[in-house]
Amino acid sequence: MRQHDWAHQPLRLQMNRVRRPFRGGLLLDRWQGRPDPRDDFQAEEWVASTLAARNPQPIPEEGVSRVLPAEGPALPLPELIGEAPELFLGAAHVRKHGPQPAVLVKVLDSCSRLMLQVHPDRDFARAELNSAFGKTEAWHILGGRAIDGVEPYVLLGFKPGITRAVWQDLFERQDVEGMVDALHRFPVKAGQTFLVEGGVPHAAGPGCCFMEIQEPTDFTMRVERIGPSGARLSDEQLHQGIGFQKMLDCFRYEGLSEAETLRRWRLVPEIARCAPGGRIRQLLTYQDTPFFAMNRLEIWGRLELPAEERFSVAVVWQGSGVLHWHGGTLPVGPAAELFLPAAVGPVVWEADPGQTLDVIHCLPPL
Repeated sequence: MRQHDWAHQPLRLQMNRVRRPFRGGLLLDRWQGRPDPRDDFQAEEWVASTLAARNPQPIPEEGVSRVLPAEGPALPLPELIGEAPELFLGAAHVRKHGPQPAVLVKVLDSCSRLMLQVHPDRDFARAELNSAFGKTEAWHILGGRAIDGVEPYVLLGFKPGITRAVWQDLFERQDVEGMVDALHRFPVKAGQTFLVEGGVPHAAGPGCCFMEIQEPTDFTMRVERIGPSGARLSDEQLHQGIGFQKMLDCFRYEGLSEAETLRRWRLVPEIARCAPGGRIRQLLTYQDTPFFAMNRLEIWGRLELPAEERFSVAVVWQGSGVLHWHGGTLPVGPAAELFLPAAVGPVVWEADPGQTLDVIHCLPPL
C-alpha cells in the first residue's frame, strides 16, 4: 500500500504503554486483555502520539504511536503523517499548527497518588521552554477503585491564602502534607470531567482511571523529591531544566473557594445529538478551551459522523461493533485505539447485536 493510501482509512494503533514516576495500570491491563494484570510504573497508555516521553534513562521513541497494518510490521505514526500531512491532519490544521497533531490523548490508571505537579501555559512554555504548546489538559473519569480503603479523588487548585512565598516555603521544607493540604480535594466518580489549565496545581489520587486529552507536550514540574510510590526524582525531573525559581513561577497563585474551583474546572456534559441508533454527549467543548474538544459516543444501533476536514482520535472504552467508511469496515472492541485521518470522509459506528459501543472521541483545536 502506498503511504498516501493510509490517509483514506481509519488507522488502528498498537498498544503504547509509557513509564511514569507513579504506580498503576492494573485496570488498563484488564481493559487491554493483558495476561496477569498488575500495577507497575507503566501506568499510562498514550494514544495517537507523535511525541517521545521525557523520562530518565530514555528509551528511543518511547511514547510514539505505531499503526497496525493488516499485514507486516507496525509503522510509526509520525512517519505516515510526514508523507502527506494535509491528508492526515487537514490543510487548515497544518497551516496553523504545523505537520504534527496539536493534541495528545492518554488513558491513565493510578494505584499511588501522582506527585503534586503543574504544567506550563502557552506563554510560559514559549518563554521558558521554547515550545509553541503548553500542557493544558482535561480528565474524563472512566472509573476507579478503592486503594487501602481510600476512594478515588483528585487534588485541584490552590485554596485561598496560598501565595508564592507560602508555596515556596512548603516546597523547600518538603512539607508534603502541607502541600497536599494547600490544594482542594474532590472525590470523583465515573462520568465526571475536569479541565486543568496550564499553571493550575493538581494531582490525581490513588484509584483513578481516566481519559486525558492535552496539548502535545510532556512538560511536568513536580514539587515532591520522593513520590508517594517511593520514586526518587532528580532536580531535572522536578524543574524540567529551568531551575527551581522559574518552576515556582509556573504556578498560578490564585486561591479559590471550593465552590468556585468546582464551578470553574468541573464541566457539565450536554447531549449534542440524539439519533435512533445512538447519541453524542459533549464532555468538553471549544467554549471551555480552544485547545481541544472531547465527546462520548454511545451507540446501540448505527451512528454516522459526517466528514470533517481534520483528524480525530477515537478510543473504544466498552462494547463491540464495526466502523464503516467509504471503502471498508473495521471490527472494534474494548481498548481499540483509532486515528481517523482528515481524508477518511464520513464514518458510521455500528454496534454488534446486544452491545452498546462506548467510544471517547477526541478532537484537535479548530
